[in-house]
Amino acid sequence: MLRLRSDSALVFAATCLGCLAVNCVSGGLEDPDTARELTESLGSTSFTVFPPIVRGAGADSRAATEIADFLRSEGFGEAIVAPSGISVPSQYSANELVLLRETATLFSDFLVQNGLDTDWAILTDYVMGGASGAQCIHVYVFAGDGTIAYARAYNQTSESFRLASPSTTPECTRFAIERLRNRLGGSAR
Repeated sequence: MLRLRSDSALVFAATCLGCLAVNCVSGGLEDPDTARELTESLGSTSFTVFPPIVRGAGADSRAATEIADFLRSEGFGEAIVAPSGISVPSQYSANELVLLRETATLFSDFLVQNGLDTDWAILTDYVMGGASGAQCIHVYVFAGDGTIAYARAYNQTSESFRLASPSTTPECTRFAIERLRNRLGGSAR
């Protein structure tokens, strides 16, 4: 079950109805209280970066290291790379928001069951598709206890995705880093 921190009746009703988050923002999910905690902790916090889920193509072993290096170099906090990724079913929904919710729930459950030695966890998910390259990229940031801060889906409906037009897993990683940079607010130094 996806963990939320907000106590509002809206969150309770949305969770009961399977809508997942406090705010179903355009192309994503967010718990505003946890997202605010993340923002307030930048510069003095720690992250575990998980290897990306790469659907429809081979894994990119350097991606988690690149994201961790980015977090450290921008002064957002200490960052380590998880020794392994999370397991996901080989079959997945073609509906991107359903996939976003399902993966967010899997990641939350994983964090609750396995614990984390850092304050925050980051996971990326790349859905690759034939000659066109990436069909969508998801970026997830969770508190170490499995509570979602935010998750975003980027695809052809997103101007930044269309402009970047990522077609390889390294390009997906660079895109994810830029989205994290924008979301976390540039350099924390």
